Amino acid sequence: MGLIVALDIPVVWIADRMTHTGLGRDIWTLPFDNISQMLKYYWAGELLYFAVTWLIRIAFVLFFFQVFIDQTFRRVLWAVIAIYLAAMISGILSVAFLCTPVSYAWRSWEGEHEGRCIDHNAVAFTQAAFTITADVVTIVLALSQIWHLHMSLKKKIGVALMFSIGIFIMVVAAIRLKSLVLFARTPNPTWDSLNATVWSAIEVQIGIICICMPSIRLGLTRLMPMMGSSRQQGTGASYGSGRVFEGHASAKGKPFTASRASRPQVEDTESFVQLVDIDTKGGSGRGSNP
Repeated sequence: MGLIVALDIPVVWIADRMTHTGLGRDIWTLPFDNISQMLKYYWAGELLYFAVTWLIRIAFVLFFFQVFIDQTFRRVLWAVIAIYLAAMISGILSVAFLCTPVSYAWRSWEGEHEGRCIDHNAVAFTQAAFTITADVVTIVLALSQIWHLHMSLKKKIGVALMFSIGIFIMVVAAIRLKSLVLFARTPNPTWDSLNATVWSAIEVQIGIICICMPSIRLGLTRLMPMMGSSRQQGTGASYGSGRVFEGHASAKGKPFTASRASRPQVEDTESFVQLVDIDTKGGSGRGSNP
């Protein structure tokens, strides 16, 4: 998460610099140096965009390791992460070496330099399609496991809704793809790159917010106990390491505890996390240790 935030800072800075050098203005009204500088910022921003957006999707998959402990499912997660990493690296390298020489990417419009470029539109459309597909895969992976969790239907629906916030990223990515179609045909790149740039920035920020949603919920529950959903007496259990649930508070500020417990009287070796809601009337319960 720290790496994503660290990369997001230059993304925001580059977007700001692009607005000062011509983003959203007619190319015919800009000084030549501004055009080259804006296109250079666009090239650098696209590199960071591919890195951050794929890291966000990888972070979602890594989060599943905190919730689900089925070994077969975890092997699937590792395979998905490997595919996402490959897609990220291919996107970054494709943009980094889009043109030969590299500077031709932002100077080709001048008509005074020699060089060649691969099809930029093909790279952008392919990456956009990959990210939307990755969003669908990530959501399906989460929802496929939620119904195996040992908790009430109400809580399962709540967890499903929490994971489904990733749909927002997919919607924004689809809108961005539509803006790329317009940008691909434009003779006025500084004007028509505005929508693509704005939606790219929105996608990154929404992705970061979605990753933080579980922690945000815990923080809000501590600050505003009435928003917490863990008020029931008794116990519930769910698969996972439980670390993501640590620190949860009840209405009186008592800790929400999680401990690893073996499944009683079931002949398998899988363990699960027993999530215990502290009795708001003063009673407490704890999961048994293996």
